[in-house]
Amino acid sequence: MRFLTPQYWLQVSAPIKERASRFCAQYAMERLRSPYLSRCVPAFQEAEIRTIIDVLCRLGAHEQVFFAWRPFLPDPDDDLVLELAVAASAPYVITHNISDFTGSDSLGVQAITPAKALNLLRL
Repeated sequence: MRFLTPQYWLQVSAPIKERASRFCAQYAMERLRSPYLSRCVPAFQEAEIRTIIDVLCRLGAHEQVFFAWRPFLPDPDDDLVLELAVAASAPYVITHNISDFTGSDSLGVQAITPAKALNLLRL
């Protein structure tokens, strides 16, 4: 299976895992406050999301980032993702918000949508 080759491995860094933990808490609070989210988003409990993130972090290839490109992108959280991608020599960052990664090409990282990533996997 193509996605099991090293070029498709999930990359993880300590700052990314920390941000994921904050996301869990934020998701849980937003879901409780928003009737729209509670209707449209699967009813994952915070503990379930944390378990998913923990499993992904255990399965991922851990990278240490020894440099910071900040500020490179408008959002500091996106900078964390870009720094990890550069450290891991990842050719892509998969995101729905491609415009958030404008300029990442100059560092050798192309922002692509999940749909494009799936198409690349099918090639």
